[in-house]
Amino acid sequence: MAGCGQSDAMSSEPDRAGPVFGIRTCHIEVLRVLCGTLRVLRVSKLLPQSARNNSAKQPGDGPQLRNSSQPSPHHAVASTMTSMASQTPSAIQGQKYISLKTFRRNGIGVPTPVWFGEDGGKLYVMTRSDMGKTKRIRNNSKVTVAPCTIRGKVTGPEFPATARILPRGEFARGRETINRKYWMARIPWIWRKTDTCIEISFG
Repeated sequence: MAGCGQSDAMSSEPDRAGPVFGIRTCHIEVLRVLCGTLRVLRVSKLLPQSARNNSAKQPGDGPQLRNSSQPSPHHAVASTMTSMASQTPSAIQGQKYISLKTFRRNGIGVPTPVWFGEDGGKLYVMTRSDMGKTKRIRNNSKVTVAPCTIRGKVTGPEFPATARILPRGEFARGRETINRKYWMARIPWIWRKTDTCIEISFG
């Protein structure tokens, strides 16, 4: 009975000092440390590799990644090359007619009001191979372009340009640019004698 009473009294006083309770307290602390370590290891395994690397890296350590919103050097070079390519002058963009001036062998310019299409910084004009401007372009590709009225009255500045007679296989592209701009150009008989497409570039 005395042993039982002593055991009951001991179990009802958990704060009493003694070697038995000291060992139990030490064991509890060790278990707490082990549990904490296991928890950290488990969480670190669940995190992706990039998150672990970022958490371990200090703000000033290692190379900094370029912001995705900032253009790369290659993109900047490509933009510069594009800007250096042919670009339609703003005074020509959106006009209904242009005065296309071609030059004779003696240097005299002959202006002609024409429809034109626009695409990729270039102009496209449909005409016939037996027209005077087509023959002059074959001899001299240098031309000038200016906005004008339907009757050919120039309404803005002239711009130097280069004309090129496209091969037959590239007619469709030039004609499509004009069809998009003028509804009358979609009438089939408009093109019944047209067999030449002129591409005009600037710069």
